[in-house]
Amino acid sequence: MKRYIPFIILLFLCLTGCKNDKQNTPSPSGKTYKIVFNASSSSQSINSTGAKVVNSLKTNAVGPVSSSAKRLYYIVYDSSGKLVHEIGQDSTVSDFGRIADDLPAGTYTCYFGAGQNYFYSTIASSTFLNYRGLGIPPTWEDWFYKKITLTITDSNINQDVVLERMVGQLQLNIEDAIPASVLSISITTIGELAFYDYLQGAFTHSQDIETFVGIPTANYKPTLLIGNTATPISIKITCYDSKGVVAQRTISNVQFTKNVKTILSGKLFTASKGDFAVGVNDTFDPTPFVTVKF
Repeated sequence: MKRYIPFIILLFLCLTGCKNDKQNTPSPSGKTYKIVFNASSSSQSINSTGAKVVNSLKTNAVGPVSSSAKRLYYIVYDSSGKLVHEIGQDSTVSDFGRIADDLPAGTYTCYFGAGQNYFYSTIASSTFLNYRGLGIPPTWEDWFYKKITLTITDSNINQDVVLERMVGQLQLNIEDAIPASVLSISITTIGELAFYDYLQGAFTHSQDIETFVGIPTANYKPTLLIGNTATPISIKITCYDSKGVVAQRTISNVQFTKNVKTILSGKLFTASKGDFAVGVNDTFDPTPFVTVKF
C-alpha cells in the first residue's frame, strides 16, 4: 500500500485545482503584447479492416481541444530558462482552448498539455506533468502535448496550436471461450512509465502497473492506454475466479506507438494455446502484424 501513497496525494492535489488559474506571474516591466493561442488536438482514428489482428489508420483528424480533453495547461519560459507563466483551464470555462497572455518582446518556449479531469501540473517542484487516472494504482488516460518556440517583436500574436496525442492504445482479444467461473481479468504493463516530463517531451519513471479491466462479457475486448512508446514492454494477462488465478500469460517485447492501437490476440484457456499475435498497422509500417512466440 505504501507505494500507492504518492498517487493518493496527487489525487488530492488535482481534486483541489482551480477551473482557470494563472500562477508564477511576475508583473512585466515595459511594453507587453497580447498573445492568444487557440488550442486544438490531432489524433488518428482507427478503422478495422476485418482481419483478426489488423487495423488501418485514417488520416489525421484535427478538432477543438474540447473534443479530446477536459483539462489544458500552458507553461512558458523566457530565453534565459526562467519560468514566466503557468495557466491552467478546465472545460467548464466558456473559452476553453483559448489561452491569452501578455508578454514583452523576446523569445519564449511554450509548452501545452491537455488531458482529462485528473491531470495537473507540479511545476512548483519539478518539471513533471502528472497525468493519470483515478485507479490505485492509476493508469494513463488520453494525453496531448506540444512544444513551440515563440518570438515576439513589435506586434500582438494570434496563433493556432495543434497538440498531438502522446499515448498508444492496447486492445486485448481473447480468442477462446472464457469460463463462466472467471470473475475478473487484469493486464499488467511491465516496464510502463508513470510520469511525463514536459521539458523533455517524454514519459519517465518506470513502474509495473496491474489494471483490472472489467468483468468478461460478450464481445469482451478491453482496451488500455499506454504511456511508454519509447521501448518495448511486457504485457501479463491474469484471469481470476473465486479461488485465485486460473490462467495467466505474458507477452514479451511488445512495442507500442503513440496514437496507434496495438492489438494482442490469442488463447488463454485451451490446452493448445498457440502463438499470441501482436498486430499493428499504420502508414509508417506496412507490415500488418508481428507474431511473438513465447
